Amino acid sequence: MKVLIFTTTLLGSKTLLLALAGGMIALQALVSYTYESFSGVTGQMFADLPREFAALIKVQSGLPLGNDPNAYLTLGYYHPIFLVLGSAAAISIGSQALAGEVDRGTILYLLARPLHRWQVVVSKGAVILPATALVAAGAMAGTTLGTMLIGVDIETRRFVLAAINAWALFIAIGAIALLCSTLANSTGQAAGWAITFAMISFFVDFLADLWEPIRRVEPLSIFNHYDPSQVVATGSLPADDLAFLLGLAVFATMLAVFIFSRRDLRV
Repeated sequence: MKVLIFTTTLLGSKTLLLALAGGMIALQALVSYTYESFSGVTGQMFADLPREFAALIKVQSGLPLGNDPNAYLTLGYYHPIFLVLGSAAAISIGSQALAGEVDRGTILYLLARPLHRWQVVVSKGAVILPATALVAAGAMAGTTLGTMLIGVDIETRRFVLAAINAWALFIAIGAIALLCSTLANSTGQAAGWAITFAMISFFVDFLADLWEPIRRVEPLSIFNHYDPSQVVATGSLPADDLAFLLGLAVFATMLAVFIFSRRDLRV
């Protein structure tokens, strides 16, 4: 990995990443702030939720959502805005890593240096790690801030594990975006493919709870390996889920290296 390429790419995305991290802080702080308003009635309300909506937000049946702040606050970690902010960071970094250079016509200048192509891919792709970590940490910071403001105690360790699970999810999405970037000729094209993958994966996970035939392919969905409510409820991070997400990220990165090393570039 070349440090200069890594740092330049990371610093070039700092404005976007800080904005997304700030959005995560605000979102989780807001979710925390609403706990007292729903306390006492949330349990029955969620018990009566339609099956489809419960599947959409991954509500675990039997969780004491109204009386347990740990259980209630996990809703923020599967909130659509949470998934959009984290995915946006991953897809933005991954999709513009190589396709952005091709799109701008600067890829040939980059490759004119005494570098192997795999070094370019790895240096660009490595930015996904701190970028998504910053966004996931923003969620954790928002939860901590919100609960401090309303004076509610939570088991911080459980939410750290949920944030790690989210980080692994975003790393996997970013690696898929990086793979798309090695095939595309523009950032928009790569981002479109990565977004399509994420959306299909999300709906497979959602529909699997409602439609029996889909359950056969549910394990292939990356969102099937992300369950913050279960992580917080048990206080443990399933090793197989973490291994699947990180293994997918490694495989996608290796495939990206293989493809880009053999790609005929024309700009």
